[in-house]
Amino acid sequence: MSTSPKERLVFGEWLIHKDRMDAAVLKSALDIQNAEKSDTLRTSPRMLGQILLDDFQVFRSRVELNNALIEFEKVKQAIEFRKGELNTKDKLSPQVKTRKNPAGEKASLGSAKKAADRSLFGQFLIEKRKINEVILEKALNTQNLEYKETLRRSHRLLGEILMDDFNVFSSRVELNRLLIEFDTFKAQLESQRTDLMFLTRND
Repeated sequence: MSTSPKERLVFGEWLIHKDRMDAAVLKSALDIQNAEKSDTLRTSPRMLGQILLDDFQVFRSRVELNNALIEFEKVKQAIEFRKGELNTKDKLSPQVKTRKNPAGEKASLGSAKKAADRSLFGQFLIEKRKINEVILEKALNTQNLEYKETLRRSHRLLGEILMDDFNVFSSRVELNRLLIEFDTFKAQLESQRTDLMFLTRND
């Protein structure tokens, strides 16, 4: 299920309605989230919750954040179910449903690339002696519990889990610095791969 760009705002307003925070905190958290380069992370309710946990202590723990996200998801599903009951005539015909999605293969490739980035980021941190194989495996197991595939495969969220649950990074500043180093490292690898392909082709 894809995430609507407005979903994080609805999640934030829902938390205000539940007296978890005020509008000023939501605005500050959204400003931080808007700095994310990834569209997925910029629009993710999960990432907004992570920022509210880390920077504003709106939640006492990741468990409390997860419970809030589960409750929010249930409320959303109930609303969608009600909408479905009221709009049964607008359902897609079987012919439309079975039509091939021309972007399907491209989305699949993008998903595989994100999964590779997550694994590579873990190995990068091991090389940096920030973590060991045991911690990486535990963090990946935690991340694999995420409901959305895009978040399960996000190396940025893996970093957040390592910071929150395993105290691998002293602050988000350190995490962001290593993410920038990782991007440079990836670019160098890609350059080397391209050079190798060129040399192999010439041979």
